[in-house]
Amino acid sequence: MRNLDTRITALSARRPPRAARVSNRAPWDWYADSCSCGHPPGACAVHPRGRPGQRPPAGDWRVWAYVAGRGAGKTRAGACWVQHRVESGAMKVGCLIAPTTADIRDVMVEGQSGLLAVAPPWCRPRFESSKRRVQWPNGARAICLSGEEPERARGLNVDTLWADDSPAGSGPNRPGTWPCWRCAPAPIPRP
Repeated sequence: MRNLDTRITALSARRPPRAARVSNRAPWDWYADSCSCGHPPGACAVHPRGRPGQRPPAGDWRVWAYVAGRGAGKTRAGACWVQHRVESGAMKVGCLIAPTTADIRDVMVEGQSGLLAVAPPWCRPRFESSKRRVQWPNGARAICLSGEEPERARGLNVDTLWADDSPAGSGPNRPGTWPCWRCAPAPIPRP
């Protein structure tokens, strides 16, 4: 009997935590037009809201490039966009790209504006650094790739891609060598 109790305790420790029940979800609504304090988006510290420039464009689009300087909120905008896609069910398998694996961990996932910081209690992801993966309670997952090994991007089929900083470098690590970044038009056939 004691052995059975030990096994049950061990299995319970491995089980993912249950999603927290939260009655007021307003503090996590990044895309709301205003907050209960009456401040415009981006002006309230209690209810963070994305400024118009930090929100994805309306309509049907495939690529959204948010290019801005330091401190403009690019990481927060990217993390909130990914989290929104996860919660809405639009993201099943995504990809996070940064120049180094340390950048993925320290900025995109565990940073002050990263995925763990912006995720609400009911949909908080789990970062599995050894598997290069972020996993959400609803089954969505993101594969983490760095500019250090661009060849790992080959063959991936993802529905969401967030590149926080283009993987800069020279030689094989140039952004143009990333297969998922090739956007050049096909050559025009000549008669």
